[in-house]
Amino acid sequence: MKNYMNSILFILIFFISGCAHNEFQIIESHRDIKLDLISKGTLVVFDVDETLIQPIDSYLVNEHSPKGKAFLRAFVSSHPKFPNWDILTSATLKQAKRPLIEKGISNIFKKMRISGAQVIVLTAMNTGPLGDIEYLEKWRYNHLKSLGVEGDFNNRIISLKGFKGNPVFYKGMAAADIEDKGLVLENLLERLGYQPRSIVAIDDDVFALKSIQKTCRDLGIPFQGYQYMGYKTVPWDGRLIFFQAEYLLKNKKWLRDAEARSKMLKRDNLNSG
Repeated sequence: MKNYMNSILFILIFFISGCAHNEFQIIESHRDIKLDLISKGTLVVFDVDETLIQPIDSYLVNEHSPKGKAFLRAFVSSHPKFPNWDILTSATLKQAKRPLIEKGISNIFKKMRISGAQVIVLTAMNTGPLGDIEYLEKWRYNHLKSLGVEGDFNNRIISLKGFKGNPVFYKGMAAADIEDKGLVLENLLERLGYQPRSIVAIDDDVFALKSIQKTCRDLGIPFQGYQYMGYKTVPWDGRLIFFQAEYLLKNKKWLRDAEARSKMLKRDNLNSG
């Protein structure tokens, strides 16, 4: 009876939220997710970057900002003879710290599963080889697993067809390969032969939430979206970032901010002496 009442309440909230000005509830912490509305038959879909995990270094936090994109374009164009930028990208992915934004997320997953929900991860990231990473989806899965985060259906590896890119479901984690997240989710549900009674999505990207919401409407599945705003900001430090980029280029090693500042200080002291 409790699960039945929760489902009715979920459906009411679904219809009410669809008429509201703000379609998605904005949350600053995963603790703000309404766990009492998650019951048997619910599928919970978590984004990864800036929702579950986040880098800690100045450039990587700001990598996709206008400043970050402009810096990368200028840096690449200033080294036209460098043969393989993918090697540097893969080195940065493997060496930079990307911890959980909130340490308690594994407990949130556990509570959802106790309620009878299934939990998966859906990231926009690319798939396949990159530099010296054999498969990005396998690398990201292992990274999340090392942090205590693992999705359900984790005995399945599925190549999702019908896209220009190559989205993959890898052991509980769907990597969309920059394809539309809603369409990737729809394709995945079909391949799994799974029709959830309701879907809850947590993502920092409102466009991804809208995409998943549209898929739910098309499939007639009640939907609740949470826009996650608990990610951190770090000021842009151009001098530090340039030093890190040059060091990475020469040594194939990513320096964390603290390491880079220490080396910069030693260099400056030597130069001043």
